[in-house]
Amino acid sequence: MERLVLAIDLGGTNVRAAVVTSNGGRLVSDVSREALGTTDETRTPTAVLAAAVSVARATLASFLATEPEALIAAIAVGQPGHVGERDGTMSRLAAFPNWGDARAPVVSTLGDGLLTGPAAAAFGPRATVFVFDDAQSGLAGEVFFGAGQLARTVAAITVGTGVGSAVAFDHGAYFHGGAAASSSSATRSSTSRLASARCGSRS
Repeated sequence: MERLVLAIDLGGTNVRAAVVTSNGGRLVSDVSREALGTTDETRTPTAVLAAAVSVARATLASFLATEPEALIAAIAVGQPGHVGERDGTMSRLAAFPNWGDARAPVVSTLGDGLLTGPAAAAFGPRATVFVFDDAQSGLAGEVFFGAGQLARTVAAITVGTGVGSAVAFDHGAYFHGGAAASSSSATRSSTSRLASARCGSRS
């Protein structure tokens, strides 16, 4: 089977997850979805990350029921805020103004919830958590699989709950950009072509 990635889309109203191939982004599982709460108490960093773990586990259970021998190589998270490349956090999410200056530990939470315990059996021994902002995620899709494949430099602007932008240089070897009125430092894409910071790995 092709190299597989558990993709998690963390938005302002829903969390979605699916298993995809890393070479072409082909969907190989059903898409699981969980709606986020509408009050500040149900939209805290802890609650939002718990929803991400929950929907990811549901996706894994459904997928492994039909592909019990499959091993997933990585977890990729797209989210609408600033990525803390050094500490694996997300912050400044326009969709969650109640967070203030809080930095949500997305890498450690997903690592603990998915790469340890019963769920860990679904992952390869070197499975890693990658985190992207929305602009980088969308741009990476166009650079590697879409309209930007033949272009040396590609720019993207995303408009949603917040506004984000990103630029890819040298056919996607380097990305620069940020979301929700923030910017991240330029980073070199990994060899698996997941185009952002390598924020955490399975021990």
